[in-house]
Amino acid sequence: MTTGATSPNNPLPHGARGLDLGEGVLVFAKNKIVVTAKGACEHFTMHFGTDLQILDFHKTRKAADGSDIYTTLFTITHTNLAAMLQEIALPAVQALLGVLRPLRPGWMARKRVGAFVGLMPAESDIPAVTKIRRGKLVLDPDKLAAQVRAPEFLEDLYDLSDGQTFTLFACKNPSRPRRIGFGFKFTDPTGRRRLVWFRECQAVEAFKRIGTLLEAAAVKYGTFHKALPW
Repeated sequence: MTTGATSPNNPLPHGARGLDLGEGVLVFAKNKIVVTAKGACEHFTMHFGTDLQILDFHKTRKAADGSDIYTTLFTITHTNLAAMLQEIALPAVQALLGVLRPLRPGWMARKRVGAFVGLMPAESDIPAVTKIRRGKLVLDPDKLAAQVRAPEFLEDLYDLSDGQTFTLFACKNPSRPRRIGFGFKFTDPTGRRRLVWFRECQAVEAFKRIGTLLEAAAVKYGTFHKALPW
């Protein structure tokens, strides 16, 4: 019988060994992560290289005789990986923090912006909104819907746990609310409760900038053996 509990050897709830992402499957195995597009005859593996202290990313496809053909795409030593992450950490954090804006219930009321809590479940809520399908963890829409709620008063958002995320919708047309971004509550060093938010489009641009930083750092610290497939 599977439960929602996780273990050091299996971090996913319900005993799942992978994630069903709709178009693909992400599987966590010992010392590696495997990504496969559904229906594809090849898969991609990120091997952490604990023994050799070298992380490698490679593609595996089936030959006509059924054997596996491996193609190494990228490698980086653990030492260089640590240096790379240290180099991009500050600009990456700055890119993410740069999209945050203060959020006030008064402004939300004037602009007719509503909030729903639970559409982006916290880590502790994941077992309650997922299920197992063919050994993979999938989102259960009915369970997720049961967790979603709208605060009775906008000021109730200040009562959320620190870091708990909520989704913002423009409600000028009540019959067709439009998702505009995400917010969360935190407590500042003075003990004051605050709300911040970011527009969805700005977050996408921030992640694009981080992707560019990561690519440049990977060229500097690692070795590309073949062009990546994206």
